[in-house]
Amino acid sequence: MQAEVNTIFNIIVIECAIQTPALECYRQLQQNFPHNFSYHAAPQLGMDLLANPPFPDAYIIFGSYSNVADRLPWQIELKNFILQQLSQNIPVLGICFGHQLIVDGLGGEIDLMHSDALLLEGVRNVKTSPHPSWPFTHEELALFISHRYGISKLPPDFDVIGIGHNSAYDIVCHKTLPFLGVQPHPEGSLAFIDETLSGQKLDPNQINNALKGGKKFMSIFFKGVESFLKNH
Repeated sequence: MQAEVNTIFNIIVIECAIQTPALECYRQLQQNFPHNFSYHAAPQLGMDLLANPPFPDAYIIFGSYSNVADRLPWQIELKNFILQQLSQNIPVLGICFGHQLIVDGLGGEIDLMHSDALLLEGVRNVKTSPHPSWPFTHEELALFISHRYGISKLPPDFDVIGIGHNSAYDIVCHKTLPFLGVQPHPEGSLAFIDETLSGQKLDPNQINNALKGGKKFMSIFFKGVESFLKNH
C-alpha cells in the first residue's frame, strides 16, 4: 500500500554500488510511494547525463561498499554535482555512504566507528527530535544498519535530528541547505536483509519494525521536500 502524499515529485535515485546494485531497495521506493522515480548509477555512468536541466524535485543518494576516504573520481564528481544542486535549493537525502559523502564535502570528518573496523549491522533504534526544516517528532525509529564508517566530526552549520546507540550522528541536516543525511538504511528491503545483512539473525518483529521505520522515515523526507518546495 502506497503512502499518502499531497504532491507527486520527480525523484532521481543515485546508485553508488560498485558491485551489486540495490535494485530491490529502489523498487520498494516505487511500490511504497507514488512519486516519479528514476535511477542513475554514478560509479558506472558518472554525472554528465544529469548535468543539464530540467533537474528533479529531489535526489536520493544510496549507500556503497566504497569509502569516502577513497576519493575515487566518480565520488568526487558526485560530491561536486550534489553540492551544486544543493546550492540551487534542490533537496537531497544522503543514505549511509551518501550521508557521509556530503557531510565530508561540507567540512565534516568521517572515520571508522571502531578501531578494529568492526562492521555494525542489524537494526538500530534511532531517537529523533523535531526540527524546523524536517517534520520529525520525539520518537524512536527502528532502521536497518550496515556500516563501518560514520561521522566523527559534524560541521557547525549542521544540526543533529537522530541519535542511536553509540552513534551520535544517525540523522543530521544542514541548517540552510536542503540536505538531510541518515547513517542507517531507511530504504532497506527484504532483499537488503538477504544480500547485506546475511550474517545477522533478525527475528520477524525486528524486520517488520525496521521496514515500518524506514517507510516512515522516507515519508518524513518527502513531506519535508513538499514543505521546502512550497516555501522556495
